[in-house]
Amino acid sequence: MKRDRIVSGVSILALAVVMTALHLGAYRYSLYFTVEWFDMMMHFLGGFLVGSSIGWLLRFEVPIGLRSLLPTFWIIIIGVLSVALAWEAFELVAGIAPSIGYQKDTIEDIMLGLIGAVVAYGIFKK
Repeated sequence: MKRDRIVSGVSILALAVVMTALHLGAYRYSLYFTVEWFDMMMHFLGGFLVGSSIGWLLRFEVPIGLRSLLPTFWIIIIGVLSVALAWEAFELVAGIAPSIGYQKDTIEDIMLGLIGAVVAYGIFKK
């Protein structure tokens, strides 16, 4: 169990570092605006990262007696949805949201994040 905790924690941290590097590179080289799938990949990975982080916390930090009382799937989904909505609000306020097709882009971004969350849940459920 301790090995699982360390391996999964390090994997999540590594994903966060990779995503940070990808984001910085994408920002520098305008990949979010020139490579259509890049933004989609980042939203999926973001949902996966947040979902994995929540799954890790629930599995390794919540006492065993409480785990069966918590609906892990819904906690991960609601957590990722909350972060996705906050991110989309940030994009709007910061002026980096697309001016054309904003609603469609926002729905796609949120859905991709939720798909990443479902994948993370599936991995933690194993």
